[in-house]
Amino acid sequence: MYARRVLDDRTRIICVVGNTLAAGEQHQSRRHMRSALRSGATPKALLEVIFQTTGLFGHTHLMPAAIDDLIRITDEEGRLDEILAPDRIDEVRRIVVARVASRQGVAEIDLKTLEGRE
Repeated sequence: MYARRVLDDRTRIICVVGNTLAAGEQHQSRRHMRSALRSGATPKALLEVIFQTTGLFGHTHLMPAAIDDLIRITDEEGRLDEILAPDRIDEVRRIVVARVASRQGVAEIDLKTLEGRE
């Protein structure tokens, strides 16, 4: 499928992000979100794919985790300001870290480890 060259790489990978979310594949969606950003997709476009796919395919339970993944990935890529106001970034980081810890069953939150700063 990758060699067909009907769609440009950015568009194809954005579609793949939607496909992985539609299939409930959160791990694969993270990998493809990163690839999409590196292929020229904007964080806002990926956020829209998350909304459209998780809502339309009945995976609304994946929406918060997918948004958290996108926030963490765009933060690692230094592009978080493309989807968040600069004065909200630290607050949203704390919220995402707490939600990820909660999903992982972490009783005590080690912010440096969960934020990937260690």
